[in-house]
Amino acid sequence: WCRSLTRTRVVWFHVDADDTDPASLFAWLARSVVDPAAAAALPRWSVEQALDPVRFGQRFFRAYADAVCADGIDGTPGGVGDAVLVFDNVHDAAGSPLFCALLHELVKAKPPSTTVVLTSRHVPTAALLPITAHPRFAAIGWADLRCTDDEACAMALAWGLAAPAPELLTLAG
Repeated sequence: WCRSLTRTRVVWFHVDADDTDPASLFAWLARSVVDPAAAAALPRWSVEQALDPVRFGQRFFRAYADAVCADGIDGTPGGVGDAVLVFDNVHDAAGSPLFCALLHELVKAKPPSTTVVLTSRHVPTAALLPITAHPRFAAIGWADLRCTDDEACAMALAWGLAAPAPELLTLAG
């Protein structure tokens, strides 16, 4: 899906437990900005920001969305205007109410030309519920992602494998 986007800057962020630390989260996000001038314009995390990290997140995410949209799709400054921010493996940090609050601020601050995608192996935790209330929130569940028996057989044949026996498909659900 991301490869099919021709005039869009895509940033793929692999979430892990360390991202529950706001300093780490903001530092990694800042590193994804290619344009040196846009990166320099981002608010900088300091010890004082720890007193109100959500407020800092509000300012940071407004500037970050502008900075990412100023990047070119090939990783050079170019101003594409549209962006997709993918946060992969959100379940690894979803136990942190602060991390979830910061993601909520990101969703609220994003311009209409920016899409935020959160992937998780679990349904949203209570701390992520404010994000799910966003009018443009869409969830893709297991029923949407799982292959049908016909699709599984077609993939096996496309890869040069024998189609799975019907008994195996039944066991796999």
